[in-house]
Amino acid sequence: SIGIEALSRGAKAAVFVEFDKTASQFLKMNITHVGAENDSQILFGDVKSYLASSPKTFDVVFCDPPYAIDYLAQLPTIVFESGVVNKNGIMIFEHPTRFEFSPSSLWKPIVERTYGRTSITMFQHNTELL
Repeated sequence: SIGIEALSRGAKAAVFVEFDKTASQFLKMNITHVGAENDSQILFGDVKSYLASSPKTFDVVFCDPPYAIDYLAQLPTIVFESGVVNKNGIMIFEHPTRFEFSPSSLWKPIVERTYGRTSITMFQHNTELL
């Protein structure tokens, strides 16, 4: 829903990676509803596979993974290692409140907001390494 909202507010493009078929169909319906078919791409599959092979880079990467995935704590590192976040880009991550990420020298958290049992953390590249 965040990507669709961004498109409806003027984002040039959005790429959605979704593993759940029902969610993919719902996503496609909503993209059509806002008239953003030409500005969006829906890829069905595993996000780790996409990150391992993506030639694209992005200014903003939004992650809203299932909270039960076994690599949730490592996902920021996986995303930054993949190179999909532009040098000056950010990653926005929705996660359970009070969740601790595995530390990495690749990224640093810059903002965290909590909304009940959900938190949003924004990460950027660790500029000391760039």
